[in-house]
Amino acid sequence: MANAAPPMWSLSLRIAFRFAFTYFLLYCAPFPLTWIPYADQTGQWVDGFWHAVVPWVAAHVLHLPHRITIFENGSGDTTYNWLQVVCFLAIAATATFFGRFSIANAQATTVSTAGRAYI
Repeated sequence: MANAAPPMWSLSLRIAFRFAFTYFLLYCAPFPLTWIPYADQTGQWVDGFWHAVVPWVAAHVLHLPHRITIFENGSGDTTYNWLQVVCFLAIAATATFFGRFSIANAQATTVSTAGRAYI
């Protein structure tokens, strides 16, 4: 059977996919790495990164009047968690914008396949 050309994605579909894939990756990271033996330190590095970035965004970008002192308590409904989601959205939007100029349609199909394997 002859190799068929991959289906062409519309511009809006590519943009939506890039945004959703980047957001999902940020939201779930570093999930699979924490299950690999001797790689569990990666989760602590990622948490340390967000514990530095989110309070900085709160103080310097959003100018919140109070410092963020409660990070994660299991509920997912803290100022820290909501600001982390805002950071995820901002990074995903930025990556989508710059990805618009760098990823061709054929590469988007490859990334889509890799994303389905990750899920």
